[in-house]
Amino acid sequence: MYLRMKCLVIVVYFYLAISRSELVEERILSPQVRSTEAEVAPPKKRHQPNKQISSHLPSRPDSSDVLGDCSDLHRHVTDKISKSAIVKPKTNSFKKTNQPTKLIGLDLSYRELTHLDLTNMTASQFKKQRENLAKILFKDINARALGNILPLGMEIRWAKTLNKTAGQFRGTKDRHGVYSGYISLATKIIDTYHKLFNTLAHEMCHAADFLETKSLKLGHGPSWKAWTVKVCQIYPNIKITTRHSYDIFYKHWYRCIDKSCGVIFKRHSKSIDISKNVCGRCKSRLEHLPATHPLRKGQA
Repeated sequence: MYLRMKCLVIVVYFYLAISRSELVEERILSPQVRSTEAEVAPPKKRHQPNKQISSHLPSRPDSSDVLGDCSDLHRHVTDKISKSAIVKPKTNSFKKTNQPTKLIGLDLSYRELTHLDLTNMTASQFKKQRENLAKILFKDINARALGNILPLGMEIRWAKTLNKTAGQFRGTKDRHGVYSGYISLATKIIDTYHKLFNTLAHEMCHAADFLETKSLKLGHGPSWKAWTVKVCQIYPNIKITTRHSYDIFYKHWYRCIDKSCGVIFKRHSKSIDISKNVCGRCKSRLEHLPATHPLRKGQA
């Protein structure tokens, strides 16, 4: 019995010793196993670019072709950018094509007028600006071309009664021997900046001729032509002629109903009564042509 107990103790002792040695060995070898597993473990996945975006981009060029392919790469990428993302540069707001939206001030110089698009103004826009434009042009022409021979206070009238003449100068002499005058411009004919410039220069030459020669017999003689030459040298863009060839806009057109006659009468107002008045050539009746009539298309 004693021998049996002793053998059992020895067996248990050896069993515990063996178990302890295995536990110690496991603790010693576990860090190496973990490091080995870490080395064997696959690397983490990196962030991959979007395939849809990368498919549009060109392949990476070689180091030898980097400089040569930069322009192609930039061109290819910019073509894919949306048009809405492209910011357009701001244009300069002060252009020669700018039309005056406000009333032109009298302190504006002629040189500043050249920066404005005055040739493409509508009839209503020109009507608002014509008085100040005439005064600015008068001041500049008088100073630069006529040597300030005209008084600064010379009156410029806009006449509604001038139906065929674009402008007119009236010179007078009072009882004290003082010469003076005024310029009349036709509202029904002068409806553009070009017509205003040419007509005003024409009449200012008449005024200068009158104040220099003291002659009431106005005409297009040598003395008047000498003044026109001075003006045209300063302003080469204008052309002063003895008679204007402007297209006059007539609001009302009348035509003889007789096809063999067919004469047309043009009036600024509705002054012809078709129920009473007849054609002066064949004594036939007249008809009023509306603005949409084919004969009036593209005509003044």
